[in-house]
Amino acid sequence: MLLGGGQTGGKRVLAEATVARMLRNYNAGLPATDVDRPNRTSTHGIGLELDQPWFMGRLASPGSFGHTGFTGCELVVDPSKQLVLVLLTNRAHPNWSWANPDPTRVAVADAIT
Repeated sequence: MLLGGGQTGGKRVLAEATVARMLRNYNAGLPATDVDRPNRTSTHGIGLELDQPWFMGRLASPGSFGHTGFTGCELVVDPSKQLVLVLLTNRAHPNWSWANPDPTRVAVADAIT
């Protein structure tokens, strides 16, 4: 649906302008604020992170976008390849602090490039 500018199967789900706002970098020129993770940038749209190698791996590009979840899940969309990656994980079991999901996110993204 996001690859289709807000529509899928011939049906509009989101206005094209809404999708454009989701994919616009509203933080251009702002520094990243996560001092514990210096390789992360502030590049974000509305509800989406844009061109973020820390979880997108080699799928990161100027047009890529995605989102991560607390349990290690990720969504990465690469419009230039017409590719959507969905990774479902559960690092929260048995204890949320036992693993960092970022290396796995990157490894999966890199494996499909």
